[in-house]
Amino acid sequence: MALTTTTYSIPLTYKVTTDTALSNAAVTSVTGTSGSIYHIEIVNGNSHNVYVKFFNSAVVTVGTTVPYAIFRARATETYIVEIPGGLNFSSAISMVCTQTSGVPGTTAPGSAITVRLMTT
Repeated sequence: MALTTTTYSIPLTYKVTTDTALSNAAVTSVTGTSGSIYHIEIVNGNSHNVYVKFFNSAVVTVGTTVPYAIFRARATETYIVEIPGGLNFSSAISMVCTQTSGVPGTTAPGSAITVRLMTT
């Protein structure tokens, strides 16, 4: 895992979290607390679609835990989504990347992807 978090406070306090090696192993509590996601950037260098699944929990069992939200990045695409009101996580922000959507998807992408989040 190659996870980094940087905190900014101009004009509001937010964090930019980047994982340059997201795959099918859950990265739990990526910001260390509850919070909201306002920006998601998924860089998929694979020749197939990938699905980044977010969980509102610090405890995730891939293939069993129901995702809170799922975002698809098409093959060789950088997918960016802005969420002006924020996607709120009351427990923790956790994430995983697989080749298939939905709960049962557990297959790792051909190569790890990069995900960048802006959170509070």
